[in-house]
This record gives sequence, C-alpha cells and structure tokens, in this order.
Amino acid sequence: MASLGFYDNEVLPFLIFLDVMSLNYDFSMAASINGNVFLDMNDSGSTNLLRFGVGYRKNNLVIQPTVTINEDKEKRYSINLLFKI
Repeated sequence: MASLGFYDNEVLPFLIFLDVMSLNYDFSMAASINGNVFLDMNDSGSTNLLRFGVGYRKNNLVIQPTVTINEDKEKRYSINLLFKI
C-alpha cells in the first residue's frame, strides 16, 4: 500500500490523501461435524484499488469522507471516523 497525504494548518484546514493498494489473497475454510467435512471452500485472487479522501481534524477526532475505486470501476463512498486516545 502506498499513501500520499498533505496536512498543514497554515495552508489548508483539512487533510488531503490518496491511497493506492494492491492486494493478493488466499482464502481457505473447512467445516466439519464429527470428522465429516460438509463445507470446503478455497479462493485466491488479487485486487487493486485507489482511495481519495479529504479529512478534517478537530483535536483528537478526524472525519474522512472517502471515495474508493476498485478494479471493477465501481465507486464506493464511505465516511471514516478516527479517534486518537
């Protein structure tokens, strides 16, 4: 994952960020009862995604509206809340 962000209180009152992620995965699951397997699943693959967002910080709370674009070109929108303890 590569992330690029900019935050400077003197220039902008908010954080701008861009994340680029490349993910490879292997997934395996098996379920059994009394030693008899009734569910066996395996999957593997990869995906790439791009996230762009703007964050606003107030003390220890950060609010980040984000747009995520996957390889399938479907856009997903989210709002992240981060709190630093």
